[in-house]
Amino acid sequence: MIKIIVDSTFGLTQEYVDKHDLHVVDLIMLLDGKEYSEGFEENWNRFYNDYEKSKDFPKTSQPNPSRFEEAIKNIYSKEPEAEIIILTIGSGLSGTVNSANVARNNFPDRKIALIDSYNASIAEFVYLDEVIKYVEAEHDFLDTVHYAEELRKKTGVYFIPASMGNLYRSGRISKITSIIGSILVIKPIFEFKNNIVTVVKKAIGIANAINEMIKKLPANIKRLVIGYINDDKYVSTLKEALEKQTNVIDIIIKPVSTTFGVHVGLGAFGVAYVEA
Repeated sequence: MIKIIVDSTFGLTQEYVDKHDLHVVDLIMLLDGKEYSEGFEENWNRFYNDYEKSKDFPKTSQPNPSRFEEAIKNIYSKEPEAEIIILTIGSGLSGTVNSANVARNNFPDRKIALIDSYNASIAEFVYLDEVIKYVEAEHDFLDTVHYAEELRKKTGVYFIPASMGNLYRSGRISKITSIIGSILVIKPIFEFKNNIVTVVKKAIGIANAINEMIKKLPANIKRLVIGYINDDKYVSTLKEALEKQTNVIDIIIKPVSTTFGVHVGLGAFGVAYVEA
């Protein structure tokens, strides 16, 4: 039986985790001297509310390897013959995969596959959801690992920040770029795919940025997920535009988890995709 471990950046609800019998390892947020476990979607409002009031910039801490080891042992205590797949946030943004690898190496005689998702945020979620569907269709362990390794190359996310401030504070852009962008209301469109963050387009104003972002989507889209960071005011506009300009139905809307959210900034939004 295949069991899946993920880190908390996949942005799941408790209900989703229970439904699919997943095991989640938390990342930790540090703000104003307090620790916040990222946890499930239901937990994020408390952190975001405190973050809005704070003058501090949060720090994120990847999980200790012992947390992954604990998750592995928990699975084996219930399913001694389980085959385990560990999925992590893209190594281009976090060293979480390294912690998971240390834990995996403590079980050299077991079937444990560790896969860097190459993705982040809502792209991680839709990637995981597709892998779960594959597992639940009763594919074997090696087929599932191969599928997951190929699927990550077909998954990505575009996002538009509400302001450039957080990207500057997180070290993603320079101070000069941040100031110029804010003055001119330039909206850069970022893509995170295959572990690389790039600016694929710049537009003046939100409406133009949304249209340009949609133009960048692959032609052969299988699934779309809209994400927003603590503010959904642009979600309906984006959803309406996606419905008009793509053939995808049943577009999912999800809030974005805190570790990705703090680096991109409150009010940012975007869309994740899976290619067919």
